[in-house]
Amino acid sequence: MKKLLIAFLFIINFTTAKAQMTLEHTYDSVLYATMVNLSVSGYKYVIINWVDSAPVRIFNLDHSLFKEIYPPKIPGYTCTVVGTVISDHLFNSDDLVECLAFYGGGPAPIFKVINENGQVVDSGLGGYDPLVYHDAGGNYKFLSRGGYSQVYVYSLPGTQPCVSTCGSGPLNVSGASQQQPVFLSAPVPNPSTGETTIEYTLPRGEPFGWLTVYNMNGQQLRSYKVSSLAPSLKINSGDLPRGTYYYHIWASGKISDTKKLIILN
Repeated sequence: MKKLLIAFLFIINFTTAKAQMTLEHTYDSVLYATMVNLSVSGYKYVIINWVDSAPVRIFNLDHSLFKEIYPPKIPGYTCTVVGTVISDHLFNSDDLVECLAFYGGGPAPIFKVINENGQVVDSGLGGYDPLVYHDAGGNYKFLSRGGYSQVYVYSLPGTQPCVSTCGSGPLNVSGASQQQPVFLSAPVPNPSTGETTIEYTLPRGEPFGWLTVYNMNGQQLRSYKVSSLAPSLKINSGDLPRGTYYYHIWASGKISDTKKLIILN
């Protein structure tokens, strides 16, 4: 009888252990995935794709499409990422879904607040490492890195329900970048009077990033798209006046160490 009881308990434990997870859905070509809690519509999945200027896609919990928000084209700028902050009551009081879109390549990195109809409802300076938080009084703030040394802090008019992540954060599918940082070399030659070469390695699985050059006042002067398929970038120093400059690479939502470039034109 005792042997039968032990065998019965073993079968129950084995069956329970086997019934653990069920694959619900697979999203393809994903750069970044997370979940948001909208004030009106509740919890949604957010998917950002690899493709430049692709829309941010928002899905219902049954994985049916809820919204697509396309970043507008800004003359002189390239959209680097869209959809990292999504809300319906954070940026204003209407019920439309809005998201942040970041742009580089111009005089300074900028962001736009885009609603679900593709309209720009607000904008500002800053294009890296966005962070939304609220203080003890429930006032919401938005922080974003700008150039070489700037961080911009914005007060937000609305609120946003929080999402419990049970100890984990957004899923960056280029995710090994958490263990493999961006490698960025010093320029060769340096100082330079002509063409200089900068070697780099992007995080594993990250298809592209942006190498940005600043002057000593932190003003962004150049922004170059870099690819994981190429090991280096050549910069014609004749495009810059004589002086000292700094540069770094943005990839996977992170910024590399900063390096110095000296031009002796």
